[in-house]
Amino acid sequence: MKPHLRDVTLCAADCHAPALAARALRLSLQACTFGDALLLTDAAWEDPAFRTVRIDRLASLDDYSRFVFKELAAHIHTPHVLLVQWDGHVVEPAAWREDFLAYDYIGARWTQFRDHLTVGNGGFSLRSRRLLQATAGEGFAWVPGAAEDVLVCRTYRPRLSAEMGMRFAPEAVARAFSYETEELLAPTFGFHGVLNLWRHVDDSDMLHMAAQLDARTLMSWQFVALVAQYAAMRKFRVAAHLHALLARHLAPPQVRQRLIEHLGSRQAGSACHEALLTLQAGPLGAALDGDAATAGGAGLR
Repeated sequence: MKPHLRDVTLCAADCHAPALAARALRLSLQACTFGDALLLTDAAWEDPAFRTVRIDRLASLDDYSRFVFKELAAHIHTPHVLLVQWDGHVVEPAAWREDFLAYDYIGARWTQFRDHLTVGNGGFSLRSRRLLQATAGEGFAWVPGAAEDVLVCRTYRPRLSAEMGMRFAPEAVARAFSYETEELLAPTFGFHGVLNLWRHVDDSDMLHMAAQLDARTLMSWQFVALVAQYAAMRKFRVAAHLHALLARHLAPPQVRQRLIEHLGSRQAGSACHEALLTLQAGPLGAALDGDAATAGGAGLR
């Protein structure tokens, strides 16, 4: 039976790839019933599965972070919101726990920090409306250039906890809720991160999704990790396709260097790069061109 989360709004805010954000919403709606569901975007978009609300264009990561930090509260009318991005959604509804709603913030544990402020990632996060209202207030200044989840969970967490009684989930709860960069040891309610898509997307969908990505995403370290992962799984058709997309934005030496840095070995990174270039230069290259043409024109509705 699907969890019935009547006190939770499912929400995505996306002006770059609304089709992919809509996909994440639909997959989450297939897994759970929510009190409300909406896509916040500047695009003309309609979908019977959720509400669409037009907003001013979010043209950058800074715009997105500012919007979530200061303006999202006005769109949420349930006690909690499950905020998702295009590269994350509910994957294991049976992992839902009612005690998740006892917290004002839950997100995947960050592995790059070594202190007690490690929860967590905002790309798939459960937040209370009262927390959204708090950060929207004058007492919490928006800091240009700062990621909104870092502002909430690290910069302002001590004040939010001590002065306003906000409850941030402990690491054990965060691990049950979602994962991003941490090793997946057990099924979680959801996930976030380009580098994890291989676990949750079939090969055909991966090709379609990749065609929708902007240059910023294609040049990210997570996308490089995704290329290397498909190569390691010997899914060379997908790996070569993703590698070719990356090469549209970076010169070959730069692509090679990114793979070297990710794999931690000059030999391994160079070998991966050369192997994928060879595939693109051979008969597979023509097939990849056909894949790109098909994927580029494919809708994700």
